[in-house]
Amino acid sequence: MKKIIKIPLGLIITTIIILAFLGIIFFYSDESGLTLFDKIKKNLYEKKSPNELKILSYNVFLRPSIISISDYPEERAQLIGEWIGESDFDIVTLQEAWTSEAVSLIINNSKKRFPYYLTDQPKKESGKATSGGLLVLSRWPIESQRVVAYNECSDSDCLATKGAVHLVIQMTRKESINVITTHLNSGNSKENHESRDSQIKQLKTFIDEIDNKGPLIITGDFNINSLDGTGEYEKLLETLNFEDYHTEDELTINCELEDSLYCEEPTITERLDYIFLKTGETRLLRVETQHLPMRTEDEFKYLSDHRAVLSTFETNFKR
Repeated sequence: MKKIIKIPLGLIITTIIILAFLGIIFFYSDESGLTLFDKIKKNLYEKKSPNELKILSYNVFLRPSIISISDYPEERAQLIGEWIGESDFDIVTLQEAWTSEAVSLIINNSKKRFPYYLTDQPKKESGKATSGGLLVLSRWPIESQRVVAYNECSDSDCLATKGAVHLVIQMTRKESINVITTHLNSGNSKENHESRDSQIKQLKTFIDEIDNKGPLIITGDFNINSLDGTGEYEKLLETLNFEDYHTEDELTINCELEDSLYCEEPTITERLDYIFLKTGETRLLRVETQHLPMRTEDEFKYLSDHRAVLSTFETNFKR
């Protein structure tokens, strides 16, 4: 006959109280210890609906190796790759993904989640110092791809083969979408504006040549500031038939370039990075667009001088 050990009720109650108290301490210390970067990783991944489509566009500031030594490119790329690899995003489009070692880190750290990708686009042309620096990662198969290199450029942008890439991505057995990402000429001089204007016209031709009937999403660093009141942004929307949208936090710049990885707050008001939907598209409904500073507690304060743009769409694709 087994001997039954009686545990005093008071001891049981005391033990429960102690365990509950320790649980509360652990919970709050764990939450309070999270950096903004960790909180973003923790809170943005769960899909609310199987019909959601999440697309990220991010200028990752991974400049060519010869000028990026002091930018911590590999350290930042490691974190970017881990963040993307643990996400619930469907498609990721990156600009300024030039440093080969850093790009490899992003791909290797995210390939389990994103087995399909296209990198180093447009390819480096004769007379250029580097490629266009466009990288696309997808959870879903890439059916086809097209690339265009822009004919016009100005200033230091002429060192890169700036352009756009178009991917047809298979979302379901019956549905696919068109995704274009681009990086337009930067700067505010007359020559810079003329170069962008030429590139936009070439991009329009590129878009008009699409023969896939799926929805069209266009992402990238357009280097057109929708907050400056010059009308260039409105002209972009009209020329390319893009749908305008608004966000609570419209800035997409973390800080000025010369102090890009160290400044505490944005010192200029610019919104340059966008995720557009073709006007009139009914198969996708924009639910939310967020601008993510991606601040870290490392020696570099941000993962890039640009903020990541994350758009969530509700779909009605045929399964």
